[in-house]
Amino acid sequence: MWFTAPTAAIDRMLYLYRFSSSENKADEFANHMRYSLMDSNTPSRHLEALVLAAAKGQHVLRSKQFWKLLKEFVERKSIEREKITEALAK
Repeated sequence: MWFTAPTAAIDRMLYLYRFSSSENKADEFANHMRYSLMDSNTPSRHLEALVLAAAKGQHVLRSKQFWKLLKEFVERKSIEREKITEALAK
């Protein structure tokens, strides 16, 4: 990409992600959101929002891309295991 996604745009994408109407739609959304999410300047907050999207959105959790996206985000942003465990526990 030739630009960096603003924090507000990433916040909005993560909010909308939870309202995916099917597993396929959630997969499509995750694929479109993937590169913007990696621009996050607040990875801890966005990790919590990503996990919340799965907790609130039944289709997100059952989609094929959620766990891949979560793993890729955590690895790219070097998020500590404690924070991941804490976010998933909430």
